[in-house]
Amino acid sequence: MGTELALAGVFLTAFGQYQAGKQDQEVANRNAHIAEQQASAARTKAAFDELQQKKEAKKFKGTQRTRIAKSGVTAESFTDVLMETSRELELDALAIRYGGDLAASQKINEADALRYGGKQVRTASYINMGSTLLKGIGSYKRTA
Repeated sequence: MGTELALAGVFLTAFGQYQAGKQDQEVANRNAHIAEQQASAARTKAAFDELQQKKEAKKFKGTQRTRIAKSGVTAESFTDVLMETSRELELDALAIRYGGDLAASQKINEADALRYGGKQVRTASYINMGSTLLKGIGSYKRTA
């Protein structure tokens, strides 16, 4: 009777290892999904921030044109200043977009790593389960 209980304990331990691996993989997959949502949010926020920056840039350029026109600066200097301002403001917008793309890419990489880690944990649980079963059955056969 004692060996049968020991064998039942082996099977319960092996099943527990299987369930733990399955649960760990599910947690990793949920965390990966969260990371993907964060990537999407980073892209959305960057697009919004870029749009806001372009709106502010347009207002700034309008104010700049008015002030330059009132100052009496020559047309050539006026054009040079406006072109330089436009370039700088566009670079600001591109930097915002790049920051969003970079943040999103990092979150996608995080999601991939989480999923991979979940698969590895699940595989390890299968190996542990198999090892437990083999050891337990081997012990049972020796005592039977």
